[in-house]
Amino acid sequence: MPNESGKPYFSVVVTSRNDDHGGDMLGRMNIFARTLLEQLAYYRVPSELIFVEWNPPADRPRLRDVLRWPKDRYPCEVRFIEVPTEVHARFRHAQSLPLFQMIAKNVGVRRARGEFVLATNIDILFSDALVRYIAARRLRTGRMYRMDRFDIRETVPADGDLEARLAFCGDRRNLLRICERGGTRDARTGKIDVIFPNHLELWARKTFIKLFPEEGRRRFNMTPDHAEQFYQFHRAIGRLHTNACGDFTMMSRDDWARMRGYAEWEMYSFHLDSLFCHAAHAAGISETQLGGLKKIFHIEHSAGSGFTPENQDKLWNRLESEKIERMTDQQLWDEVIAIRSGEKDGIYNGPEWGLADSDLPETTLP
Repeated sequence: MPNESGKPYFSVVVTSRNDDHGGDMLGRMNIFARTLLEQLAYYRVPSELIFVEWNPPADRPRLRDVLRWPKDRYPCEVRFIEVPTEVHARFRHAQSLPLFQMIAKNVGVRRARGEFVLATNIDILFSDALVRYIAARRLRTGRMYRMDRFDIRETVPADGDLEARLAFCGDRRNLLRICERGGTRDARTGKIDVIFPNHLELWARKTFIKLFPEEGRRRFNMTPDHAEQFYQFHRAIGRLHTNACGDFTMMSRDDWARMRGYAEWEMYSFHLDSLFCHAAHAAGISETQLGGLKKIFHIEHSAGSGFTPENQDKLWNRLESEKIERMTDQQLWDEVIAIRSGEKDGIYNGPEWGLADSDLPETTLP
């Protein structure tokens, strides 16, 4: 529902299809939608929730018909934008990849009406403090809002009230891992299981000790100029928080439009969200990391359906067996270096990004 200016203040963009991806997908999506809509209503945030339903299965009902909606959605409008199967079929790997996550999110971001737009996923819950912060209208253009992700058990009470769901999220007995800026920490052992190579502390440890000596350059296949670019890049960008950034990246609608969204590459979505964050930062959109009581919680999904430290090999093996491409750590690093050195501008899409040239069916819940 719009505010006094005639448009919503806040847009939330997610994408999905009714295919049970990750196990009990409808259950997780119901918890996500119900919790968010109740919070937005309680704090009276003029907002919209946009579902991009990509390549909907022909033998199953649409999401709007199977999800359960709270009676009071004011002041949030719920929109469904459908990307038909015939549009999906135009993309490479269409037979193996039923949903192109980042292109789908671009579809929603491109059509969002809010002053600020959050790209997130259908198994994410928000703490009350985070929604209260958004409701206070403290968001600013030229900022990219990021935060840690707290992974919780899949047994979130679906039928309980809002307080019960949030209490479950806040109970450390239900916490599995924390996706921090420096890596992914196992909540049970405290051990950091995965440190992503796009986090520059890891690159510093692996390369800077031997970066400028000839042996270091030869080991990492760097020319002296490349090594100097990387050194300058590290100094300029600092420690950017890209861990689990696909679950929470929030910017003004104008900044999303300036960057033309995520790179619309026809591959598995791994690292495309990180590349966007690096490109946006290089374009002058500074990172603001939210913390304290402002948290997001990720409901655990089945092994191999998405990236987790414990099951990454299962995911990579599945992609390899189906011959689906993904961006490697080295490819991400090369792209970021090219952006920071000025070789590329970080704008990967044309003016028709987000399928702007396609007439996509849209439905709004009454």
